[in-house]
Amino acid sequence: MSERVILVTLNYRLCSLGFLSLADPALQVPGNAALKDQLLALKWVKKYICHFNGDPDNITLFGESAGAASAHAITLSAQSEDLFQRVILMSGSALCYWVNMPQTDMAYRLAKFHGFNGDNNDAEVLSFLQQLEPDKLVKHSLLNEEERRKLYMFAFGPIIEPYVSENCILSQRPFELLNKTWSNRIPMIIGANSFEGLYMYQRLKMFPQIMRTLISDPERILPEDAKVAHTPEELQAMGEKLLKLFFGAKTPNDRSVFKFLDVSSTKLPLPPNLPHLKYSLVCQQLFRFMATKYFYTISIALFWHVRHMLANP
Repeated sequence: MSERVILVTLNYRLCSLGFLSLADPALQVPGNAALKDQLLALKWVKKYICHFNGDPDNITLFGESAGAASAHAITLSAQSEDLFQRVILMSGSALCYWVNMPQTDMAYRLAKFHGFNGDNNDAEVLSFLQQLEPDKLVKHSLLNEEERRKLYMFAFGPIIEPYVSENCILSQRPFELLNKTWSNRIPMIIGANSFEGLYMYQRLKMFPQIMRTLISDPERILPEDAKVAHTPEELQAMGEKLLKLFFGAKTPNDRSVFKFLDVSSTKLPLPPNLPHLKYSLVCQQLFRFMATKYFYTISIALFWHVRHMLANP
């Protein structure tokens, strides 16, 4: 089956250029500039796609990995309402742990990395960064040992903006926006591959000690939202239960690479998307793509929320 479509792709700012955030409202750098680039592009498509023989009332927003996380984050913003009619999220969402990193002082760290000697003052930090060559803004190593141990991937990414501005995208954690987003009214296709954790392979080969820390710190394998909702004791118990599920009676060690990748796959990215189904008002589809040496398979599940069935008997 084939359909005639018009494909529009877009570029946006990355790293500190796209996600630098400062808490001082006077500086007007709340963060998520990259998401605002994408939102601006969507507004352009909505307004001008008719001049390219496109239908402004039949737009599908889709992305893969970071693109899926961006697309999902945009659906959670009231500013995107009615800019598109359906969404496809492939191997990512705004609920994935690598999108929901804790708020930190990355702007200050970036300035210090390049020689700043002042205090953590937003205005002074911004003034220093504005004097740097542009390439230095994206060349850095800012994650500390604790953050690497927790498998943080990026120094800069989507952030809960420190104050609500006219163009605010994320005013709360994505999980907290799910039950009130306008996009609960539009259909989504959400999916992932069977072995998403493979992306961690290179890091595990470089830092095999990550696997050893599972024994003393099993809650690391839990989703970030679980860590917010439960006590340390409960997290410890849940982490140990998951370890037993994946490793059985064996103790994780440096040779447990592929088992650890299986564990990582539970956090990426399909399981984090399941809460979205709770609030959806229309039919949703989940898919899981599996590849073997000889063939490909794809599993599709349809979800039709109970509230929708009750409202439309």
